[in-house]
Order: sequence, then structure tokens, then C-alpha cells
Amino acid sequence: MRAPTGTLLRAGLTAIVSLALVAGCTDDPKPGTLKTPTATPTSTTASPTPTTPEAQIEATMRAYFEATNNAIKTGDVTELRSFSSSGCPCRAVVTSITKTVQDGGRFEGLRYDVQSITVHDVEGNTGLAEVLAHLP
Repeated sequence: MRAPTGTLLRAGLTAIVSLALVAGCTDDPKPGTLKTPTATPTSTTASPTPTTPEAQIEATMRAYFEATNNAIKTGDVTELRSFSSSGCPCRAVVTSITKTVQDGGRFEGLRYDVQSITVHDVEGNTGLAEVLAHLP
């Protein structure tokens, strides 16, 4: 069983659009404060922690899409869920994947291929990111 293409595409586009406002998706008291992403257990090489807010935002976006691709592939949304709070529009992807898997469905060949990330309007540890991703 496969998820309806329109539903999946709509959830994917929601994720891309809502990622433009990174600031609203944390449980921190100050909206927009970025948490430095932690290394995933599958990483084989140590990577330095990004030092500038721009690098932190980009690293967070890349980690989010890596977690999304892993959730799509495995059906396990645990890591992906950690990137958003319950009220964040980004959580729609978690809900969509969970419902599809619970209904006995799976995703075939779907993944986000990040083409570019443009970070802008950075003030302190907050900023916006425009993400262009291809869904094959």
C-alpha cells in the first residue's frame, strides 16, 4: 500500500515551506534560538560543531532532512520528532509518516534531495533558511 501522492507531496511541501521559519519550531522560551544538532549514531566521521549562526542553521536544516529521509525509509520518526514541538507545522511530516506506516503503507523511492540552503536575516542566534529540495 502506498500513500496517496497528493497527500505525501502536500506534506513534503508543508515541511519545506515551514522550514523557512526555523524560529517557531523549538520548545525554547526564546523563539528562534537554535539548538546545535547532535551527531547521528550512524556517522562514521567526527564533524566539528558549526560555529557561526549561519552554519548552525544550515547544519540543522541538513540534519532535519537527513532525519526525514531516514524516517521515510524506516518508518521510525523518533529522531525526526525531536526537531519540532507539537504545535510546529514541521510536525505534519511526522504525522503523515506515522499514519502511513500504521495503515500498513510504505514509501517507495521518496526522499528529499537538498539542492541548496540559503540562510538570511540572521540576528544573533536566529535566522531564516530558504531550502530548495527535490522530491524524486
